[in-house]
Amino acid sequence: MSEINIVIQQSTNKIDIVMQPLINQNPIEIVMTKPGASVTTANVKAALDITTLSGSNTGDQDLSDKQATLVSGSNIKTINSAPILGAGDLVIAGGGGGVASVRSVIGTSTAGWTTADCDYLCDGTADDVEINAAITALPANGGEVLILDGTYNMADSIKITSRSNVSICGNGNTTILKRMYDSTTAANPGVISLITATYCSIKDLQIYGGVADANIHMRSSSNNTITGNTFASSTVGIDIFSCNNNIISGNVVTDMVRALYIKHSSDYNVISSNIFNNSSYSGIELSDSSNNAISGNILKNCTRGIRLLGYSDDNTVSGNAVNGGYRGIVLAGSGSAILGNTLKNFPIGIILSYATNSVVTGNNCMKGTGATTDYTASQYTIHVVGSSNNLISSNQCMGKAVVIEGGASNTEINNKFA
Repeated sequence: MSEINIVIQQSTNKIDIVMQPLINQNPIEIVMTKPGASVTTANVKAALDITTLSGSNTGDQDLSDKQATLVSGSNIKTINSAPILGAGDLVIAGGGGGVASVRSVIGTSTAGWTTADCDYLCDGTADDVEINAAITALPANGGEVLILDGTYNMADSIKITSRSNVSICGNGNTTILKRMYDSTTAANPGVISLITATYCSIKDLQIYGGVADANIHMRSSSNNTITGNTFASSTVGIDIFSCNNNIISGNVVTDMVRALYIKHSSDYNVISSNIFNNSSYSGIELSDSSNNAISGNILKNCTRGIRLLGYSDDNTVSGNAVNGGYRGIVLAGSGSAILGNTLKNFPIGIILSYATNSVVTGNNCMKGTGATTDYTASQYTIHVVGSSNNLISSNQCMGKAVVIEGGASNTEINNKFA
């Protein structure tokens, strides 16, 4: 049986009953005319030939409080204790049993945004306060903080602490976060700090480090993604301390001391497709960190391009383009693979320093034009020092052959010297 809405209208001696089906059908009107007629339940039953009729008889029947029963036959659902009634569109993101996506929008009046444009409006002073408030207001299962175009001045760190599934997203290079404080004395050294955070993302922001320390600081955090950002002018671009299974991809890091510093048992991270420019100490540096994959990055004018220090074992460095500086790739530790990298214009292209059980193969090393005269006695394409049980094979060494000094049981085979 189809469900219907019923409207009863009464005048002095006439009863109009209009039945509006809930399916797309024309309404049915029944007119009962009788001098002195009154609207009673019995009259309505008789007119409609039905046995029961619920609701009160007060003129135009108000059904707003019965919508749930009329439509679904059961109590109405709620989200966060609020009924799903009224105008508007409820968007459920994720599907597959996911939860509603929650987004807070941040703007700044210095870029012309108003409270009509955003949930939190900054004013160019201590803008971290509004951004942190937006993060705090997200539900326990996370959500997104979208930062609109503009320059946002930080008086303290933006903090994601003990949270999951929080995303901070900008609009590329037009969303600028600028450090206005000395973070060497702050509890959270990064312009953005992720502490014990999981499954969070930082993307499409431009961050100026300013005084000191890191643009992004991650500590004891896992399964996070840092992608599509531009970092400039700080001590460390991205600082990773005791963090596992994170993805650092598609970022541009310029004018740092260390562009990317991975340390203290940070394992199984993926570092790919980033650009690192003008680092005075190192482009990518690993210390006491293992099983990381470093691939497809471009490094220019970094004093030490890629540096894997002692106790950094079983890492893979592949397909990177490293150009200009003092040393292209520095390898210590054990069990790592240096595969298919291109190294140009270094006094030392690749150096193995007390490394063991590692593989260096398919790399292209060249200084200047690749002529013998481009190298002095202390300059090398590949230099193996005090290292043992390594395989050096099938590398293109332009201008100078592989040199092995000290160590034992190293194999050097099929390297091309031109």
